[in-house]
Amino acid sequence: MVKISVIIPIYNMENYLAECLDSVISQSLREIEIICINDGSTDNTQYILDQYKKKDNRIKVFCQTNAGLSVARNEGIKYSNGKYLIYLDADDKLQHQALKELYFAAEKYKYDIVYFSAKVFTTEKGNDFIENEMNRLNTYYLRNMNIQKPIKGIDAFINMFRGDKYLVSACLQMIRKKYLLESNVKFCEGLLHEDNLYTFFTLFNANKVGCLDREYYMRRIRSNSIMTSRYTHRNVYGLFISYDKILQSLDRWNISDIEANNYIDLYLKRLIDESIRIYLLLTEDEKQKFLNDISERQKRLFKLNKEIGDIKWTINDLESKKLELNNEIEHIMNSLSYKVGRVITYLPRICRRKLIKLRG
Repeated sequence: MVKISVIIPIYNMENYLAECLDSVISQSLREIEIICINDGSTDNTQYILDQYKKKDNRIKVFCQTNAGLSVARNEGIKYSNGKYLIYLDADDKLQHQALKELYFAAEKYKYDIVYFSAKVFTTEKGNDFIENEMNRLNTYYLRNMNIQKPIKGIDAFINMFRGDKYLVSACLQMIRKKYLLESNVKFCEGLLHEDNLYTFFTLFNANKVGCLDREYYMRRIRSNSIMTSRYTHRNVYGLFISYDKILQSLDRWNISDIEANNYIDLYLKRLIDESIRIYLLLTEDEKQKFLNDISERQKRLFKLNKEIGDIKWTINDLESKKLELNNEIEHIMNSLSYKVGRVITYLPRICRRKLIKLRG
């Protein structure tokens, strides 16, 4: 029996693919299959895959014309035979014991989904941008929470948000295939930031969720990756569509938990705020491309949120200026020169008030 299917979408990863595959074929859990989806690579990716396929018959290679990460993952799910599924990006790696420990935990507690943490690494030295990213993300992928006894997905969502550790990366979770098929959730094709929808919908439908406080995944920080690339209209589109689809789903779900609703609202706010923030950074041409890709209803929704954001920004700016003025006034009133001036002008002020009173 195949215990875990490792799904690896690959597009032009000749520099990193061997290291990625080595981390999987050397796993202490042997009953696995490695589903490699060559997403129309134009470099030596296919040659590397052919060589590794000869070395290890657990590697299965499927080719498609370039269609993007979501299509590749969905194809990997279709071809998989494992009881559990895990996603691995072709420039990343897995820790040696990762699959064994995840599998036995999932079997013991009958998880629908089990979450875990990641450690960042890089092989690019002397790059200021990469070094800044390493510092910024050093603890970002650490969940710092341990949930062994299974809980419902909505409760896991609350716990993650309480600790500010709701991480949407599909690579930081292992899911039971039967549950995934029953929930009818797929990766939204043609969408950047597709993990927002996948993780939200699979988590909220789950009955048994766990989280292991282990850094099983190793995320590479490198130049020219999706995470470090320049923003385009596709980034705005991906975030906004995620916001819109989740917002529409809430009308059907009718969630009664007040705390869950509060955190959902916070998550939706993050999605829409980030989409507007990136939109404002785009060129006029890129902005128009985004607007051309959405419906009239979505345009009204986006415009409304943008106007609300503008009003909030104005209010915050005024509040900030008010605080600055109050601090300046307080500073003046506490100054020695102000206090001396009050003493010097005490008698003239008394006389002035009496004169005004007499004239009245």
